[in-house]
Amino acid sequence: MIAAKLPMSGSFAARIRYLFEGDGTDPDRVMFAEVQHLLSPPRDAAEEMADTYRSRDRLKAAAGIRRGGRPCKRPVRHDVLSWADDERPSATDMATAARSYLAALGLAPHEAVIVGHRHNGRHHVHIVSNVVNPLTGKVADMTDDQPKAQAWCADYERAEGRIRCRRRTAPKPAQALASADGRRRSAQRL
Repeated sequence: MIAAKLPMSGSFAARIRYLFEGDGTDPDRVMFAEVQHLLSPPRDAAEEMADTYRSRDRLKAAAGIRRGGRPCKRPVRHDVLSWADDERPSATDMATAARSYLAALGLAPHEAVIVGHRHNGRHHVHIVSNVVNPLTGKVADMTDDQPKAQAWCADYERAEGRIRCRRRTAPKPAQALASADGRRRSAQRL
């Protein structure tokens, strides 16, 4: 499993349009599409997600949270989960993995559009999420999102019984530097 985070964006419409239209070369690539915490259908969710972003100060006030906090100019998060060439996950498996991934990143209560693709026999799922919480208006804390994503991938591979990336599950160099008596030693002295 590979988890990739694309650069943050300010346009929900552009990202969601890409999920369904792409570059126009493969019209049959979309396997499924669904939403999380949205009333709109997947193709039309951009305006609802943008409205949540624009309403963040009102949402904070309604939740009893003071205005301010981290400024957010790019509320659109776009992640891609890719399976190995020889894996053929079902649409249900892909959607379940996407929701589990969002939960691992702390984005379970956030709005998201989840679209499964199949290109040239390769399966992957796109997740376009709103970093603004639709209940509180607070921006998600994306500190350490990459280590969280890698940990999720390692857990996913363990659960599937096929470790594809051994570097994720190998001991970290700092762990290997412990001396026989259990005290840590500096890597410079080795």
